[in-house]
Amino acid sequence: MRKYLRGSRSDDCWVGGLDLGQAADYTALCLMQRTYRDDRGRRIWAIRYLRRWELQTPYTQIVADVVALLRRAEMMGGIRLGIDATGVGRPVVDMLLERRHLWPWVNMCAITITAGEMARRTAHGWNVPKKDLIGALVAGLQRGTIRLARGVQHAEVLIREMRAFRASTRGARESYAARDGEHDDLVLAASIAAWLAVGRRSGRVRYSGPIREDRWPHRIV
Repeated sequence: MRKYLRGSRSDDCWVGGLDLGQAADYTALCLMQRTYRDDRGRRIWAIRYLRRWELQTPYTQIVADVVALLRRAEMMGGIRLGIDATGVGRPVVDMLLERRHLWPWVNMCAITITAGEMARRTAHGWNVPKKDLIGALVAGLQRGTIRLARGVQHAEVLIREMRAFRASTRGARESYAARDGEHDDLVLAASIAAWLAVGRRSGRVRYSGPIREDRWPHRIV
């Protein structure tokens, strides 16, 4: 099972998150590029690419699309790709690994989303609390270390999903999800990418919703 961990380099130029949908959910992908350092010495990550496939797109087509994207010349500086392995994800990770000879510059890991309290390394990747993933994205946007690139397709969908996202508490347990009837696929894809970019080093950032656009600077790079 250690094939799910293909190494990790701190100097990768890109990070990505792939959230795999089921019958009623979209599959979504977010790619962030490492850019400059600001005047405080902080590394800035730019959301360069967002995609949401049509409902019920076959996983074979999604895998083919992801492989084609990651073979682009600009990706070959190195990319860490986190793939949601919570539900149907494990077979899709296997499908991607079967093509790993096409992308030796990709460091892939499976991300299993949990309701736990701490991220844990496993034989096949990481178990990560959902609040840690969401917290990494929210903190990055609020602090300005994650920014939207100008003209990104589906940026308005990501913002709409963020507005609809909620945290709720029942007893001692917290849950994080979109409102009934709304989707959160791009939020989760962006959160996986954000956690790979900044979350593992910065520690947990607790989140209490809703995420409102006026709570984080709408920075464009």
